[in-house]
Amino acid sequence: FSGGFLLSGYANGELWVNGVASASLIQDFVPGPINSSSSLGLVYIVRDSDVPFGLSWIAWKNAVADGASYYDGDNDGVYKPVDKNSNGIWDTNEDRPDILGDYTAWCIYNDAVPSSMRRYNDVNPQKIEIQQTLFGWKDEGNPLENVVFVRYRIENKNSSLQLMESVYFGIWADPDIGKENNDLSGCDVDLSSF
Repeated sequence: FSGGFLLSGYANGELWVNGVASASLIQDFVPGPINSSSSLGLVYIVRDSDVPFGLSWIAWKNAVADGASYYDGDNDGVYKPVDKNSNGIWDTNEDRPDILGDYTAWCIYNDAVPSSMRRYNDVNPQKIEIQQTLFGWKDEGNPLENVVFVRYRIENKNSSLQLMESVYFGIWADPDIGKENNDLSGCDVDLSSF
């Protein structure tokens, strides 16, 4: 039904908490990177089946400008999705988006929601930026069919606070498996699996 995460820690000795848990009315993040007027704050999607060097590969330039990963085939440190030999297919010496699985979606957001608009209104934004990648497979019969993986890259963008202490990140979910009164989800602590 709904999913997200919660973060907590100490900044200059003060406990803070924030997160994305919409069913619990916790929505402390907004689209886009910290202090950026140029970011579009969009979700960028590429599919393994997309035409190489096509529109989704070109749009990925905006994602890369905000920090998204990509395959740097020519090792020059710049994302340029160009078909260098004009053969219409991607070659390993050419750049491409960070394609993981059949579908990959990437976005960036930050904790800039003012304290007055938060569920816990005594917590100020910490200038935390999160880059999120989702990926999965569609193939029927694939053991990973209908499984979605989430990769988070979390950065402290507060230049006046170099170190946050005792920071914890936790997955939050309201899975609604079956009826709302018998949601039986769980995790395996020994395998670090949710």
